[in-house]
Amino acid sequence: MKIRTASAAAALLWLALPAAANAQDTQENQPPAWTPPRMLVLAHQEVKSGKAAERRQLEISSARAFDRLEVPVHFAVMEGLTGTEDSLALDPFDSYADIEKAVKTLGSLYAAHPEVNHIQQSIDELIAGTKTVIAILRDDLSPRAAEADESKARFMRVTVIHLRPGREADFSDTSSQAPSLVYQVDAGTSEPTLIILEPMHTLEEADAARAPEVSEKAQAAIVSRESNLYMISPEMSHVAKAFAAGDPGFWSVAPEEKKASASSEAKKSPPTQR
Repeated sequence: MKIRTASAAAALLWLALPAAANAQDTQENQPPAWTPPRMLVLAHQEVKSGKAAERRQLEISSARAFDRLEVPVHFAVMEGLTGTEDSLALDPFDSYADIEKAVKTLGSLYAAHPEVNHIQQSIDELIAGTKTVIAILRDDLSPRAAEADESKARFMRVTVIHLRPGREADFSDTSSQAPSLVYQVDAGTSEPTLIILEPMHTLEEADAARAPEVSEKAQAAIVSRESNLYMISPEMSHVAKAFAAGDPGFWSVAPEEKKASASSEAKKSPPTQR
């Protein structure tokens, strides 16, 4: 689950947000050049059957409370368009030291504002299952990272690749035709795992996107591979001002008509798994 939750904070030692997202915001009206975060906490949650709408409203209430209190711990939440009824949260960090600092910040937040903690506990009760991992950016596998600007994305393709132990080097010659970010899980799995994030402004970009070209040697190193599409929810997210400046019209709390428009686009272009 997201690092902002009380249980995730206690269990920590367990997407397209800039590396400076958890630092002091830069000058207003002058957003920095896109820089991918060096480290991500990714929390995948499955919602109990019939509880998606209730959970969504609680997530929105929680995010707005984080906005109001200017909590310096940021996250972007995405809702699944394929696969199970789920969500994926991306929390950006620069280091494990930053994660530890965030845990302490959240502990103080929940102690000072029990109403916010109550909202989070209510969310946790609607979750059927959670998988949380910490992943580190692989620069060598992300040659087009500068183009994968998550602040301008509306949708995200997320591909999870599990590798055979000791075979990570066999995947080093893999390249992608689409702007993407490749992270390697550092904590939270029992086998080597890569997570590929492909930010998209429209679902039409999924038609043009292609899976990374995998050599025969790299293919032999793969145990399993799963790709799903997500729709980014600005209402359920709490992002840094510097990040939101990349697309302020989208990251401001979106009115219902914007949400309906995004949902309509998703229905017009049915996503498929690769």
